Amino acid sequence: MGERNGRSMIHMNLQRSNQSQLWIGLHRAFSRARFIHHARALLSDTRGLTLLELLVVVFILAAIAFTTLSFTDNADSQFRYEETQRRLEMIRRAIVGDEQPAFAGQRLLSGYVVDTGVRPTTITSLIEQPPSFDPFGGKAPIFDPVPDANGFNNGPTSGAGAEIVLTNPEATLFKGFRGPYVSLTPGTTREFRDGWGNGTTSDPDFGWIVTAGSSITTIQSVGADGQPGGSGPFDQDISTEIRETDWAQDITGLQVRIVNSSPTTANDLRASLLVYGINPTTLTTGWFRTTTTLLTTLTPGDAGFVTFPDPSLSLSTLLPIGQHLLVLVHDGDTILNTTDDEPFPSANPETKRLSFFPHTVLPDTVELIIQ
Repeated sequence: MGERNGRSMIHMNLQRSNQSQLWIGLHRAFSRARFIHHARALLSDTRGLTLLELLVVVFILAAIAFTTLSFTDNADSQFRYEETQRRLEMIRRAIVGDEQPAFAGQRLLSGYVVDTGVRPTTITSLIEQPPSFDPFGGKAPIFDPVPDANGFNNGPTSGAGAEIVLTNPEATLFKGFRGPYVSLTPGTTREFRDGWGNGTTSDPDFGWIVTAGSSITTIQSVGADGQPGGSGPFDQDISTEIRETDWAQDITGLQVRIVNSSPTTANDLRASLLVYGINPTTLTTGWFRTTTTLLTTLTPGDAGFVTFPDPSLSLSTLLPIGQHLLVLVHDGDTILNTTDDEPFPSANPETKRLSFFPHTVLPDTVELIIQ
């Protein structure tokens, strides 16, 4: 009896299990059929984009393209603007040298003004040697007893009042053109334009506007529009100024202390500065001379002072930065710039190199010693 009941229970459980499996199978088959039906319905919907949808896509693509081009254009303009600023700074350094200390607080004398004694009149002058300029090298200063109205030597080379060439090595100064003073791309034409490419190869300033006043030189880029003025961020002109204190020193009041260490009395003494440069009248290289007041008598062991410039001179007291030569002078007739003026002592003149730096104060006194 118990065995028959147990078998009946097992049989019923098997029937129930089979029925469950059947329903699960039927449910899965039905779900699969519904999925296939919906998939076929979706695949059968092959309608195209409407005109409105197509216009929206085109608008989006155009906006992306415009944004990309605008960004690229602004980046290019910014690069050209910064390149123009960099080239303006290069021109400035080319003219007056690096104004920052080079080593241990010391500054170097370099640049067009230091080498030639003048400011450039064109950008081409920074690249190609002007016809009237000498190449860079050691130069023996020339003392002219009777300089011309500009203060430059003008001969003669013999006879009374002849020029005197100071050939002693201590007097030699290194001067002359040693350009190009701006960096040029190897293999390119010898020109130096702004970042916008303004100007032409026939323009001696290559599109820059160079204005040289009596004491200030301005170099200006006309910007992206290539025209003076402009109001846009990249059309506005940008420039740099070379001011008087950048390229010159005023020697008014500079004193020279003359010490007589010789056993004899020295009379009628002055000091002159010899400056290499370009004669504004002849436009040729030469030596400018400016001179101090007179010291009438200096006994052995004594010292006396003379001061730049002598009141009778009407020459400029602005001297270019660079190295110049200080020379002791004997003025026999006490009249400045006559044929008897000569370096002293005549056999071996007392000289001293003086270095003039921009933005510095000249010493109150420099010294020459008669040996």
